[in-house]
Amino acid sequence: GGEHSLIKTTKGKVYSAGACGLGWCRTLEDFGASLFGWRAVPLPEPARSILGSYYHNLAIGASTGKLYAWGCGTFTGGGRDGVIPALGLPPVATSHVVEVEDVGGEPHEVALPAGQSATSLAGGAFHSVVLTQTGGVLTFGAAQLGQLGRFSALTSSIRDSSGLPVDPRPLPVEGLPDPRFDPPVAIGAGFYNTLVACRSGALYCSGENQNGQCGVAPVPSTATTTPPLPAAAAAERAPDNLPVMTRCSALGKDLKAVAAAGGYCHTLVLAEDGSVVSMGCADDGQRGDGLNGDDSNRPTISKVVLPGNKRATAVACGANHSVVLASDGTAYAFGSNEYGQCGGSNSFPAINDEARADGSDTPTVQLSPLPINMQNVGPNSKIVAVSAGYAHTVLRDDQGNVYTCGQNENGQLGIGEVAAKDPSAEAKTPGLVFASSWRSETQGNGAAENQANGNVTYDFKF
Repeated sequence: GGEHSLIKTTKGKVYSAGACGLGWCRTLEDFGASLFGWRAVPLPEPARSILGSYYHNLAIGASTGKLYAWGCGTFTGGGRDGVIPALGLPPVATSHVVEVEDVGGEPHEVALPAGQSATSLAGGAFHSVVLTQTGGVLTFGAAQLGQLGRFSALTSSIRDSSGLPVDPRPLPVEGLPDPRFDPPVAIGAGFYNTLVACRSGALYCSGENQNGQCGVAPVPSTATTTPPLPAAAAAERAPDNLPVMTRCSALGKDLKAVAAAGGYCHTLVLAEDGSVVSMGCADDGQRGDGLNGDDSNRPTISKVVLPGNKRATAVACGANHSVVLASDGTAYAFGSNEYGQCGGSNSFPAINDEARADGSDTPTVQLSPLPINMQNVGPNSKIVAVSAGYAHTVLRDDQGNVYTCGQNENGQLGIGEVAAKDPSAEAKTPGLVFASSWRSETQGNGAAENQANGNVTYDFKF
């Protein structure tokens, strides 16, 4: 999530750490130490899948396929502002639009179209994306930059307090191929983007494109000044925003996309052959192409080359950093490392363009993929899943152990009361935050605290 993390156990129980509801709301004056540990999420049923987005969360019921949502308690003013439309509408509201509160409350069911159940989730800063069992892609939330991927949302009469279009109703995106012939196989999201990979390998994107994060390079702003562009040239300009799902033409026909993820203004695409490409902004090295952020020679699409030309199996994007998992279980990171979210990968190529407050020499910008320092992973285990928050990283190994690193100001690393005493402390190398005993889910509660290689280990049993 943005400043929180979610954990799902093998039996579908969900836990949350950090500044996101369940006891936290931005109106609180005393956050308390509870933020820095794991809190149970009271879902109506075990979860099959979960999604921690920047200001809200989604979950799919394991037995019903129902969709559940809950906010972080950030937009407490009510109405339809901020992330509130991305929380959807409860079933009782299917006939009319009602207001859902974001005061850090418990999850509620989101009404999906009749006959639809959720199979996969994605979310941006202020919108939600759902893949259904019929191959449909539904979106809801803020719409002002086209991130909902449906032109009808931009013309909706539903508005926030600033008059910007929003739509809390999960409705189908526009612009994708007929699902009977080229169905969606994966969904993703950036801050203001929706991403859909189809079975053919074609990738579609909607939303903000001012930095070319949808795979189409926008014309520089200087080209739009006097004299005006000829009509023909203007017609060829890449739009700043894409109101409907639009094919990422810059990927070409040879690259077959199987997954995609987005950050604040960059995108990573995982191809069928295990290669990775990046698009969009690169000021913090989040493109992973080894070039400085202001390099004018950067193409619209950059290839991200892992050491040894390893194949990738998963990608994740934080706001300004990226994580790639290789087939051998090695996790690599690049981009902003201001809070240690790249996991102690302090070899170059990287640049120290800012002095770190703690006086360390850890690079604040990492330009190319470097292995995350996993000193606590056993010799017989490997990383099998990666995730990225705004400025923190979460990794899981094949033994069920989870590790976090990066910013911890709001307890998002889940490393307990030790961090609560000094919330500004960052974890520059991933620490084990809970062990594989979570997988067994024995009864009782409590946490055994141990020191291992300088990291705090919490062995929870719920």
